[in-house]
Amino acid sequence: MVELPEPFASVLTEVLDDLRTDAQVEAVFLGGSLALGQISPRSDIDLVVIKCAEVEVMERYVRYVRDVQVQVISGPPRQFDIWLAQDRPSGTVIRQLAAGQILFDRSGLGTHYQTLAEGVVREGLPPMSTPEIRSRRFLLTELLDDVSDCTAQPAQARWLMDTGLAYAVETAFLWHAQWTPKGKRALAEIEALDPVLAGLCLEFLDAADCSAQQTAFEALVAHVLAPLGGELREPWTRPPQEVSREEGA
Repeated sequence: MVELPEPFASVLTEVLDDLRTDAQVEAVFLGGSLALGQISPRSDIDLVVIKCAEVEVMERYVRYVRDVQVQVISGPPRQFDIWLAQDRPSGTVIRQLAAGQILFDRSGLGTHYQTLAEGVVREGLPPMSTPEIRSRRFLLTELLDDVSDCTAQPAQARWLMDTGLAYAVETAFLWHAQWTPKGKRALAEIEALDPVLAGLCLEFLDAADCSAQQTAFEALVAHVLAPLGGELREPWTRPPQEVSREEGA
């Protein structure tokens, strides 16, 4: 087992002992900051649990053991097959499996799914299609216009920019066919991908007032849009999508 400081070590041992006695549990992974060795007093314990094929549900839950938060996501093998095929673009569970530490593996399913996840992570994301690029160009252009329209409403402008920041950063990662950044490691992942973008994010976050924040936001979006072709101010059409039919309709 991975070496952890207290109280994490004893809490993890207790939780893992409980999971081992559950006949439905096939494998347990330690993920998150503890698996990466990035431990702070407020770290939580992130566990991914593969259950047997007879289990019919996927579960996410949080429990507290001696004030340590333990987050668990569990499901049967077919749920992990779905995540491996569809968990895009963040790949939260996929990356937990690939980078996590196997704490328990009753029958080899843990090793099997870690190998699959490592392959998916190495492969990365597919390149953005032309319709996807045009859609994101349009939406980011519209966002810039909406922010400009709210100059007299600083609170509304900040709201738009704060929510738009994540979309712009996600767009940059998708353009590079990379998994999108997650949680408290987001800025480090942005820095690794594009130091200029990371600097613009910090400039935006550190801006003293709404006007400075808007200037930084416009520069950030322009940087993201540049390799995609810039702002989109021409007619475009999103490809039609088939409407799913309800059963019995």
